[in-house]
Amino acid sequence: MITVKDTVADKFYSYPRFWIYTITLFLGYTVAGWFLAAFEVPWLVWLITFAVILHLAKVGEEAIVLANAWLVLIMFIGTILKTWPTVWLPDLPFQNAPLWAMILMGLWAFSILLIMALAWGRTILSTVGLNDDRLFYILLGIPGVAFIVGSVIFRLGWMI
Repeated sequence: MITVKDTVADKFYSYPRFWIYTITLFLGYTVAGWFLAAFEVPWLVWLITFAVILHLAKVGEEAIVLANAWLVLIMFIGTILKTWPTVWLPDLPFQNAPLWAMILMGLWAFSILLIMALAWGRTILSTVGLNDDRLFYILLGIPGVAFIVGSVIFRLGWMI
């Protein structure tokens, strides 16, 4: 006899590891979406970033190199163009270059943490008991929705 306690859904929701991981991932990618909106990146960057997230969610740790290469390319182009959000001291790259460089390095480190967290998602969530398809949709859906939420928060004028 199957009881409510024996269902996959019960296992799925009862694991604290699942909730800690998904909430942390959601908050991290919400901040990343806010930053992408604040830096006013073109739609093509959003699209390629989502494609990299799709690949990370599907493949996992084997996609870290590709994701890191995309991140390095974005950071390189941003550094060359001296892009900076207009909501924070718009002249910072020109008035205080060392502070600007330190902030960019902090953003790079934060992005690396997000890449690693998503890449290790299958390993972290493997104990929950979900099949590969459900894990893929969870690992794709959380960053996708969080990016949208972060962008909307920025467009509404809310600061993180």
